Amino acid sequence: MRFEVNVEYTDYEIEFFKILQSLKVRFFTQEYVTITKNNKIFYYKTDFIIKKAFYPQMKAKEGIIFEIQGELHETKGRRKKDEGKKEDLEKAGYSVYEIWYYELKDKESLKNKVINILKEEGVLK
Repeated sequence: MRFEVNVEYTDYEIEFFKILQSLKVRFFTQEYVTITKNNKIFYYKTDFIIKKAFYPQMKAKEGIIFEIQGELHETKGRRKKDEGKKEDLEKAGYSVYEIWYYELKDKESLKNKVINILKEEGVLK
């Protein structure tokens, strides 16, 4: 039996994927995180998540999430929605980092930024 998963990545996500892969950290992409808020259940799709189960020494209670923000995320309505998502995920114990599309223009600088984040979070030494 063969299963197919329809997963689509933006060009920005593919570039960030390569950076994380080069650092040899374990992560999932396009994973859903379930949050209960005001007796309602919310499902947030994350771009990249590094789970605490992979790195028990991690500072974040649940994991680290990287959200790749393209041009669309600069619009006022989308920005507000993104801020709410980030707030909910942080309250649930995740460290959330936004990576903006323009940061991908300098991949070496972005890679260093990610390395520093992962060191600060206790994933890398």
